[in-house]
Amino acid sequence: MIQSQDNKIRFTIKDELSGIQKESQIRVYLNGDWQLFDYDPEEDYITVFLPGSTTKPYQLMIFVTDNVGNKSFKEFKVL
Repeated sequence: MIQSQDNKIRFTIKDELSGIQKESQIRVYLNGDWQLFDYDPEEDYITVFLPGSTTKPYQLMIFVTDNVGNKSFKEFKVL
């Protein structure tokens, strides 16, 4: 269950070497569907906007490619 009044989750995304400059270098999927998010490159975080309240868990996947092409993937279960 989402315990946020505004249904947002924030994640830090950092690459100390080449960096991540553009939102197009990040992809977010919620239960397999592309998901809207905001990226703040100055603060190194993304904010994911979750749908309204539900009792079912979400599968959240975040794909990131840095400025030289290195890729990373993280998967989360959001309750």
